[in-house]
Amino acid sequence: MDIVVTQIKQIGREIMLDGNSLVGYQHSANLFIKLIKDASESNPFKGMVVSGYCTSWKSDMPIVCPLQEKDDGTYILLPDGVFENEGDVYLSLAAIDENKIVITSNILALQVDTSNSIKAAVSPPEEYWQREVLSAMKSWYTSTVDPYFEKSKEKLDDLIDQTNESQKDVKNAVAQCYDAISALQLETFDMDGGDPFTQASEEDIDVNGGYPI
Repeated sequence: MDIVVTQIKQIGREIMLDGNSLVGYQHSANLFIKLIKDASESNPFKGMVVSGYCTSWKSDMPIVCPLQEKDDGTYILLPDGVFENEGDVYLSLAAIDENKIVITSNILALQVDTSNSIKAAVSPPEEYWQREVLSAMKSWYTSTVDPYFEKSKEKLDDLIDQTNESQKDVKNAVAQCYDAISALQLETFDMDGGDPFTQASEEDIDVNGGYPI
């Protein structure tokens, strides 16, 4: 059964704590934060791929915390790396599409310790944090998303090439059919030594104005 340790709200480019959870400790793993997304039309993450990112003063790079859609809402998965060390752990959200990356303007600080408690507070914006998240987001896009689109593009290009070749084959087959029909018409035309219409005399024309077969 999934354990939800807290709930946060996303409003525009800001995130804030919406609850007070005391569940979580060092060496935990696979805990969840429920995310209440911004439902407005101006949501800067709308239509983008969103992920959570956690780091601490002791970590070299942010840890990717993927979003999971469940029947009752959206959840952020906190993997074991988030709880590797006790102390402050910082959470942010970042979204990406083919044109841009959007990062929350603030980070949410969670305190992880050995006493089965998590305390949370919103810290002020930090430019260094946004740079770290941007770097991690680009790395994730390059290693995961970009190869997927590249493979899809290769498959699409192959399909287009196959379609073009099929169209060429169809055109060639049609041209060959026309050539065969033309040749058959010429053979039929020359079977009796010429055009029966130009060779027919007035005596050959029947009372109905028809030509002999």
